[in-house]
Amino acid sequence: MHLQESPQRIRCTRQDLPRLAEIAAAAFLDYPETRFYFPQASTRERDARWLCETLLKVALRKGEVYADPQFRSCMAFLPPGVAPASNWEYALAGYWQFLFRYGAAATRRISNYNTCMDAKQHELMAGRRYYHLWLLAVHPQHQASGLGGHLLKALCAASDAEAKAVYLVTHTQANTRYYERFGFEGLGVVEGPDQPPFWPMKREPLPADTAAL
Repeated sequence: MHLQESPQRIRCTRQDLPRLAEIAAAAFLDYPETRFYFPQASTRERDARWLCETLLKVALRKGEVYADPQFRSCMAFLPPGVAPASNWEYALAGYWQFLFRYGAAATRRISNYNTCMDAKQHELMAGRRYYHLWLLAVHPQHQASGLGGHLLKALCAASDAEAKAVYLVTHTQANTRYYERFGFEGLGVVEGPDQPPFWPMKREPLPADTAAL
């Protein structure tokens, strides 16, 4: 199911990549995951933009990406039944450049972190068909304006209509309180000795009579 477009929401295409990457990189510049990926502050903004654009290429190919018409916010997700992106698909999007940009040690560190997140997702959601919310970003100049909530509500409505859960991972505990407002529940925290913690969350679909209220 595609989300219904509205005056406040458009479905994005590859030509929108530069603007989408700008939103996401600005939103996540000081995110723990971004600092873990790119410890060098002097190049972090450039590096975050490159990574966001690479990941959004995969999202556009495998899932769906939406933004408000003024490109102040964006959301990317995989619909139910779509397999997680393979290493080959990431490579096609340009992720192979990470090794040459940042070296083998950094690539191994990030690969181990992503493997940990993938394993936890499989453990928590094995055997289920569900929406995977990959990214929800609002440019810092427009945060706390309801833009992210508008996009997220549309995804939640689609998941309710299909009786499918929504899964996500956030990298700050403060964000868990934001998602709880939309019906998500925390599934614990995953911590490791050499990586930042992350918080997996899921939202079960509301019954049809409740969702219509």
